[in-house]
Amino acid sequence: MNHPEVSFPELLHTLALARGLDHESGEVTNIVSRRLCGALNMAAEYCWRAYPWPEVCTVVPALTSEDSTLRAGSLLAPGYTVLGLYGEDPTAAFAAGEVPERLDQRTGRDGVIEIVDAPTEKYYHVQLAAPVFNALAHDSTTNYSPGDGCYTAAGGVTSSGDSWRAVLGNNALAPVGFEDWLESASLVLNSYYRANGLLFKCSAAGVASDSNYPVSGSAWTESFIVTPYAWAPQRLPAFLKTAVLEGADAYLQRTDDGQISGAAAAHRVMDARLEDEVLSRLLKL
Repeated sequence: MNHPEVSFPELLHTLALARGLDHESGEVTNIVSRRLCGALNMAAEYCWRAYPWPEVCTVVPALTSEDSTLRAGSLLAPGYTVLGLYGEDPTAAFAAGEVPERLDQRTGRDGVIEIVDAPTEKYYHVQLAAPVFNALAHDSTTNYSPGDGCYTAAGGVTSSGDSWRAVLGNNALAPVGFEDWLESASLVLNSYYRANGLLFKCSAAGVASDSNYPVSGSAWTESFIVTPYAWAPQRLPAFLKTAVLEGADAYLQRTDDGQISGAAAAHRVMDARLEDEVLSRLLKL
């Protein structure tokens, strides 16, 4: 369930060096960081959505859950895309060489997915939300709203430093340290674990397994608090790093030179990299 990832500071510093800026000497000011961050977000969104990469897709039995206050709470970070809806677990069906039953669906008011003749069991195949980076330091006096972002430096709540996105409203909480999911590892009471991009608090010590993996596990609510934590760390899958950095750099170069639109230049560079990635995967089938 875990894949190699790249943290925001690594992306930011690498892009800065490509632009001839030395982070250590203070050349990456707040204004520069915001501009680099904007280019990275453009490139990350484009590369993320270019293909249904298995590393950023998952299958879940529900998109929302009722929390202790009887309010529907999202179990996935906002910005996800539903790729398919099935009447059985498509992962298990494909593994058995079968074609899963696909359900009819439509999008109703406010983007809510409505199922035609809904069965007792249903499974959503979703592409998770792309990371949205922010270079502004977290401010303990700010009350953040969903979608707002912040940054915590290396050696703070995480060793690498991270960009964060608020997923809950009325949020005066601070980002927290967390553990990535490791199958068969011990689950520590009151520690936070990351699943599908969100952080969930362990409510009962145990051992990590498929059955208690947040959201998709059959018994996950016995091990974790249902409502995700207020902040979600934003990281990029390592296989997209080169395409994103080259795309962001092309975007900034073209914008600075004023020759053609930055987006057009970036898309050409990223398309070439992403086509290579898709082709290499197809050749391995």
